[in-house]
Amino acid sequence: MALYDKGKLDEALQHFQECLSIYSHSKMDDTEMMANIFLGMGIVYYAQGQETAAMEQYERCVETLEDKFGKSYPGTVSALVNMALVLSNQGRYDESLKVFFKAQKLAENILGEDRLSLADVYHNIGVIYDKQGKLDYALQFYEKSLRIRERLQEDDHPSLALTYENMAMIMKDQNKVKKALEYQTKVVLIRKKYMGGNQFDYALSLHNMGLIHLKDNKLDMALPFFSKAHKLRIQILGEDHELTKSSQNLLEEVEKRINDRKKKVSSVSAHTSLVTIK
Repeated sequence: MALYDKGKLDEALQHFQECLSIYSHSKMDDTEMMANIFLGMGIVYYAQGQETAAMEQYERCVETLEDKFGKSYPGTVSALVNMALVLSNQGRYDESLKVFFKAQKLAENILGEDRLSLADVYHNIGVIYDKQGKLDYALQFYEKSLRIRERLQEDDHPSLALTYENMAMIMKDQNKVKKALEYQTKVVLIRKKYMGGNQFDYALSLHNMGLIHLKDNKLDMALPFFSKAHKLRIQILGEDHELTKSSQNLLEEVEKRINDRKKKVSSVSAHTSLVTIK
């Protein structure tokens, strides 16, 4: 996977195909090696945007392992998760959940509850429910994921940020602003610590913090977050990117609402002064 990590996808795929050819013409009997080749090919195909080809390789991986070790073999979890992610990306949420639940059962019964792979499965199930608008179910699985990660990782580990942020956005939509701010504050601190102050995800965390304050009608508190997010997105994405424009629109909206509010206050004050003089 070294070539894949360097972004050399065509070379990585060629390498896997050569490995598969060598294995097929040899007398080796290493089922897990062959399954890992299929899995690796699937990952590369998915990175290339070839979802159908990726699914074929993931399925070959699962079938190879199940034929050798049975349907309860935990080694299929990675391939199942990748299959479910493809289905989710295609909007086939019910099918995706079915595969995730299979991975969940294997991870819980075979790997045990204190495994990070299970935390990933829980998180991804939460994402599917989130996309379906089933927010209470989504929160349940996000919380399960967090409980495992908080036991096995440090409080500010980078992998916690995405789950915290997803939960914060749900809390915002449910008008649980205090809890949303608590989670989103953690996201901002984690991303600033590990990513620095000039990264896409850090800009997103600032933007979302602004959204939470806006939901609570705290315009003066929302403004600096939208302003910082907007400046970062200009640096990272450019002025013409849709996300940059989204930040600009929100920033302008908040500034307008603050100015309108100030005008109303000034008008009331002037009116009160006239009444007092009279």
